[in-house]
Amino acid sequence: MRLFIVFLFVLLGWLKVNATPDYAFTPINVNNGLSGNQVRNIVQLKDGRMAIVAQGLVNIYDGAKFKYLHYTENNSVNLTGYGGFHHLYVSNNGLVWFKNQHKLYIIDAENNSFVSSPAKTVAALGINSPLSDFFMDNDHRIWCITQNDDLYFSQLGQAKLQIFVKKVSSLSGMAYKVYDVAVLGNKLYLFYQSGMLICFDLSSRKRIYSQQSLTQGQHLKYGSTSFVIPGKQQFFQLRNGAGGGTMLTYNFKLRQWNTVLSTDYWLNYLSVDQGGDIWVSGRDGMWKIDSQLAKKEFIPTLRLVDGEEITTEVSTIYHDNQGGMWMGTLNRGLLYYHPQRFKFKNVGKSLFSLSKADNLNVTAFTNLGNDNLLIGTDRGLFVYNKINTGLKPLHSAKNLKCTALYTDEAGNIWVATAGNGLFILNQRLELASVPSLPGDINTITAYNDSTLILCTRNEGFGWLNTTTRKYSHVGASKQLSFASIKQVIVVKPNLLAGIYNGGFFVYDIKDSKITLKQGDKDYNAIAVDARNQLWLASQDGLQLWNNSLKKTHTFYTSNGLINNFIQSVTQTPDGAMWVGTSGGLTRISSSDENNEKYTLSSFNHLDGIIKNEFCERSAYVDSSGNTYWGGIDGFNILPANTKPFYKKPIAPLLINVQLFNNDVKANTAYDNNVVLKQPLQQTREIKLNYNQNFLSLEYSALNYVNPTQTYYRYQLVGLDEHEQQQQSSDGNGHFSYTNVQPGTYYFKVRAAGNNNQWNNQYAQIKILIKPPLWKTPLAYILYVLVLAGISILSIYIYLKRKRAKLILQQKEDFDSMKAVFLQNVNAELNEPLSHVVHPLNTLIKQVDEGRLKQQLALIYANVLDVQQSVSQLSDEALVPLKDQENALNMEMLLINMRRLLELQQERRLQHNVQNNEGSVLNGNLMTAADEKFLERTLKFVQDNINNPAYTVELLSKDIGMDRTGLYRKLTGIIGKTPTNFIRSVRLKRATELLEQGLSVADVADRVGFSTASYFTKCFQEEYGVKPLQYLASLKLSKPS
Repeated sequence: MRLFIVFLFVLLGWLKVNATPDYAFTPINVNNGLSGNQVRNIVQLKDGRMAIVAQGLVNIYDGAKFKYLHYTENNSVNLTGYGGFHHLYVSNNGLVWFKNQHKLYIIDAENNSFVSSPAKTVAALGINSPLSDFFMDNDHRIWCITQNDDLYFSQLGQAKLQIFVKKVSSLSGMAYKVYDVAVLGNKLYLFYQSGMLICFDLSSRKRIYSQQSLTQGQHLKYGSTSFVIPGKQQFFQLRNGAGGGTMLTYNFKLRQWNTVLSTDYWLNYLSVDQGGDIWVSGRDGMWKIDSQLAKKEFIPTLRLVDGEEITTEVSTIYHDNQGGMWMGTLNRGLLYYHPQRFKFKNVGKSLFSLSKADNLNVTAFTNLGNDNLLIGTDRGLFVYNKINTGLKPLHSAKNLKCTALYTDEAGNIWVATAGNGLFILNQRLELASVPSLPGDINTITAYNDSTLILCTRNEGFGWLNTTTRKYSHVGASKQLSFASIKQVIVVKPNLLAGIYNGGFFVYDIKDSKITLKQGDKDYNAIAVDARNQLWLASQDGLQLWNNSLKKTHTFYTSNGLINNFIQSVTQTPDGAMWVGTSGGLTRISSSDENNEKYTLSSFNHLDGIIKNEFCERSAYVDSSGNTYWGGIDGFNILPANTKPFYKKPIAPLLINVQLFNNDVKANTAYDNNVVLKQPLQQTREIKLNYNQNFLSLEYSALNYVNPTQTYYRYQLVGLDEHEQQQQSSDGNGHFSYTNVQPGTYYFKVRAAGNNNQWNNQYAQIKILIKPPLWKTPLAYILYVLVLAGISILSIYIYLKRKRAKLILQQKEDFDSMKAVFLQNVNAELNEPLSHVVHPLNTLIKQVDEGRLKQQLALIYANVLDVQQSVSQLSDEALVPLKDQENALNMEMLLINMRRLLELQQERRLQHNVQNNEGSVLNGNLMTAADEKFLERTLKFVQDNINNPAYTVELLSKDIGMDRTGLYRKLTGIIGKTPTNFIRSVRLKRATELLEQGLSVADVADRVGFSTASYFTKCFQEEYGVKPLQYLASLKLSKPS
């Protein structure tokens, strides 16, 4: 009975609904960057981009941006025999041949420009005569008719055209033009203006047969234009003329013509989709004809994704290689449709029979039976038919602000409202109020077959018995009476969970106890999934509570949500969680058994999602598995078992390269460097100077289905360790790198749609950044040579200085030994002379004058001369060596000097043995002045004992004597030169430090030796043993 009443109630509303097929088109017009809304022709380029001919401009579209190509008569060659409208052909080399109104243009799509000299390009084909018409078959052979009426064609793989047949127009029996050319099965088909069809063998070029498709009357009626598309076993032809338009098919196996469609207006274009269905556009709409030519659908109005229906002339239709359909309109720009694009049905406000000024919030859904759905809004209740997509208002509920709907086991529908309490809608669609209930009810939840949970705005929540219709308030919820209880769900038989302003709570039914879970978030919805996990929809992200794992997880846009303001959350039969937000829908599915990894896929208005935000808790799954989401000014439907993903692999295309944010053009020099020597799509390597290291690349996945749901993973191999992921806002992606160091890099990028299924179809390019001149291999070789030269020079200087230092040391040693030697000579000579002088002087005084006295005086004078000479020799002995003495063999000289000294010492000892007892064998006794001088000298050396730079010159300066005087003084007192004296003091102190347990290195540093090795050498010279041997001897001498 109820179903019959519903049927009668909505029948009139559905009768006015046009049975338009469910094709939802996305408009692409001047607001999206199209140059103009008058679209004349469409074709897909070899690289996958779309070329759209608008009035006056050609647009190149990559799914996100348009590039505009301006053409003039200077970019064309004449086609005297073609008076038709825009027709485009794409050749194997990427050129687009574009004919229109007696003109032929050539587009270099890879360079995004018209060929500047099309006459040269045509001449390169080997044709000397002017062209009359131009064609291209499905195998991309070029066919040309010259003004001499000769037909030329290009053999596959050959650049030059060959003549196929002469005087082609006269072959039909009369001078009729060839309107179109097609090739199938190694046969050439020529379609003439008169309706004549002539078939040739392509290899032998011999005529096989001819056949007439039109009567004389039809020829006059449809003789203005012809457009032919080859099918699998037949040709499809559109013809237009004074009598309107007609569509014909020709079965080439049966050699039979059939008329499929005739109209009294022109038919504009013909296209065949991937399923074999034929689409024909015209002035009053479109025709869809199935591949068997058995079923025809006329589509007079076109429905847009937001539900708006438009009527416009469709100028052209094109089906791309992704399965999408592009329609060019007379004044509405482009319309795009893809069967996998709008899996979501969009029911807009226009179907609710409301004025444009009325606001509409779709808040609730419930089944009504017989393929009908009851929809709750703030404008009342509406009945929606799932089959015919018709909507009819329920007038008895016109003024209700519905907040929730629920259908109980008895078939009654409970209607919650804001301000009017609770209503019940019976099977006769009679609406009755339920008394004694709160006025503002937010949600209705079923607890069992006879009990509902009502959540109120300011009065907590309670139980409603559906049989007695008695309401009992949950006393424990009084503590929540200050807040609005938005929703309560059943987690377990005795456990509820709910949300309120400021947090959520858990209610233990058995103990009548509420546990508050206060937080800093406002929640809009709550749901429990099949795994008993809680999903909390907040105004800042989505929270997941897994009680068994004791874990929480929060999802944000950074994790894949389409928007952070969550309005609803519900689970579909396939186990996925669907999240309604203020900016679209997100599907969340677990990608592992432990529920720790999730895959998020988002959907927006380009998938058919309503443009406005969804409403709180307005999500519903019906008994058939269809899912509904309500929002502002409309709602969405996802039919059951629908996979809302575009599964075709997406391969990206490199579309632009920039240096310092400026586009790089092919064959253009930048800082004397031609970066692109050919179009980017043909480039495998780009070379940059070292100062051209601010680089950007732009790429497009040509994701026409939903460009905003395009994801990229890219990597600059050689710089990035891993692939970087990015989501595109418009379909295109780009990367930029600054200060890239010279080297060889490889950039690669791949793409995926909202299914996050990644493939290995990479677009990649090699990037070589040349080093500056000073970092080239030749420069590094030069650097090595220079460093080697510097090293050799440094070693030479070091050895030279070391040799000079050694010579200086040898000179000092020689000076010292020379002084000792000559002083010893002086002493040895002066002593006997003194023994002679005094007695001789005494003798002279005692001898009387005479010859003897004169002889003694002469002897005395000679002795004094000898004594003076000896003294002068001693003085000169302390003068340093002159520069020219450096040439002496210092080693031999030192050896000889040491030998002389040893001989002197031996003679001295022999002389001392022979001297009187009591004489001093080792030199004269020191005076008090000598002792004081020696103490003062010793103190200066001890004060500077740790200073390696303390030399004889500094000691002389401290004492106040010149170097010569110091030499005389020290050698006279102790028989040692200043150098040996300083070294002896240092080494004496060294023995003391060694006895104290210090290491050899520490001792050498403390007593002023620059290196431990030099210290060891001097120590051994002084004491005859090395320092370590000296320490060992000390240990042996101590008693155990």
